[in-house]
Amino acid sequence: ADVVDPLGGSWYVEDLTHRLKAAAKEEIGRIEEMGGAMKGIESGYQQRCIHETAYQHQNMVESGERKIIGVNHAQMAEDEPKAGQTLDPTVGIEQSELLLKLRQSRDEVKCCDSIEKITQAAKGDENLFPLVIDAVKAGASLGEVINAMKSVFGTYMAPSGF
Repeated sequence: ADVVDPLGGSWYVEDLTHRLKAAAKEEIGRIEEMGGAMKGIESGYQQRCIHETAYQHQNMVESGERKIIGVNHAQMAEDEPKAGQTLDPTVGIEQSELLLKLRQSRDEVKCCDSIEKITQAAKGDENLFPLVIDAVKAGASLGEVINAMKSVFGTYMAPSGF
């Protein structure tokens, strides 16, 4: 098609466009009434809308009201069920042994000092990256570095919207 609008300005497409535009303006108005996008994010509004829409969509799919080819409509015959992944239990044991060897071979004072520097710097606005590199070079584990930062920053939990 060599035209911008292959439907040639169809009244139906125009109506859908106007309805979409009106719904968008209405939603923007609701967000502005809350004090703007940041206030909406802080209150969990947008996340809640996403959860509600996803929940409605999933219910429509599960009830068959909304058909999705290959999911709840016109499905192909299933092959034999695939076996789940099995984990080799020795991998965890080997990793624990490697971590123990690391801790036994490192300079404990230097390692603890480097971890403490991360904790102190995290309380301010210092760049943590060079300190993390120093800590790893001193033999700190990933868990020790993360725990140093968690002690200051905590663990982020995204608002669920519920």
